Amino acid sequence: MSDYTPPQDQDNTTPQEPQSSEAAPGNQWFAFASNELVVLMGAVAGLVLITVLAIIFLPEASEQPLSVNNDSPGGVSRVRAWLESEGYNVSRAIGDPINPTNFDVLYILSPAGQHSPEEVERITGWVREGGTLIIASDIETVNPLLEAFDLSIDANYVVQDRVALSAPTLTRPAVVDVPLRFPAPITAERDDTVPHFIAEDTPVLVSFREEEGNVFVMGSAFPFTNSGFRADGSRRLIANFMGGTIPGETRVGFDEGQIGDGSQLPPSILAWLLSSNAGRGTVLFGVMMLAYFISQGRRFGRPVPLEEDRLRREPVEYIVALASLFRRSGRRPETLQHYKKHLRRRLAERYALDPSMSDSRFAHAAAARNKSINEDELRSLFTKLDKENASEAEMLATAAEVNEWLNRFGAR
Repeated sequence: MSDYTPPQDQDNTTPQEPQSSEAAPGNQWFAFASNELVVLMGAVAGLVLITVLAIIFLPEASEQPLSVNNDSPGGVSRVRAWLESEGYNVSRAIGDPINPTNFDVLYILSPAGQHSPEEVERITGWVREGGTLIIASDIETVNPLLEAFDLSIDANYVVQDRVALSAPTLTRPAVVDVPLRFPAPITAERDDTVPHFIAEDTPVLVSFREEEGNVFVMGSAFPFTNSGFRADGSRRLIANFMGGTIPGETRVGFDEGQIGDGSQLPPSILAWLLSSNAGRGTVLFGVMMLAYFISQGRRFGRPVPLEEDRLRREPVEYIVALASLFRRSGRRPETLQHYKKHLRRRLAERYALDPSMSDSRFAHAAAARNKSINEDELRSLFTKLDKENASEAEMLATAAEVNEWLNRFGAR
């Protein structure tokens, strides 16, 4: 019975003390984690509700009416799609200031703001070097640019009469009617302008040469809208504007740098986040989640306890404790068989032997492969390892002998 009495040493006291001291903190941590999870789930539910309400009630950011990205009746997406189907490379000119040298053809459709003197100088210089400029507007924001070409429009006077063809000048293909809704009259101080359409004896669509380039000026942008582009005359008109250009090699730009409401951003995740209700709701949700975690005073993830608070054992303590229990339980035959199997496996691997052979044949085969192995000594060692009632001293001596054999003959 003395073999089974646990001695009062550190190996046997340490398994019990941490368990009693760790139970209460563990339960407290579980309760704390559970309460925090409920709080977090409630916060997430509240934020989801706020996001949904933001999507429903916040006003939707509207795209600029004459944008090539606008699919509404007032947008210009159909013109863009038609030009791209014809082989032209179409993009938005949204620089500040605008750089027309990136394009061969530039459309300016009723800009929301005026072009700066620097932009006017750039555009006029680009036209004189061979660019094609199309200006369509019924508002006076284009006058600073038109004045550089000695033209202007009068937005205060709306033409009520029906628009009529002035002369058969647009013939590629032939244009006889254009859906111009209440166009603004054009005043020209130069003599080389060619009037194509008039209303009340006032030109509403003119063109002229400016050194190496071409300029078209129209007192209405309606033919470019998705509604106006349904008319055959609108498509024919734009085909004339593009006359002389080569699809596939011509770069077409739409000046949208004067939008001023955030829609000048190109299509991207950032534009979606800033210009749509769903995007703004997502940003709001993220900001509130970040504020919640900051308020908790820690980073994302579960809190990690301090080193001094962790009452965990080192792996070697478990090994020593298990070995001690195994020895005190009197399971020495199983321990000796473990050593025997280990020895046979190492020798079989080292000398390519069949591990299923009997001990006698195994010892004979091992001695035949290595002349340094004493067959009788190996048989004797196997006999010791098979002993059923070996004492602890005998077990330790036999284990040491096995270890010596492994060092001499089992190492590769």
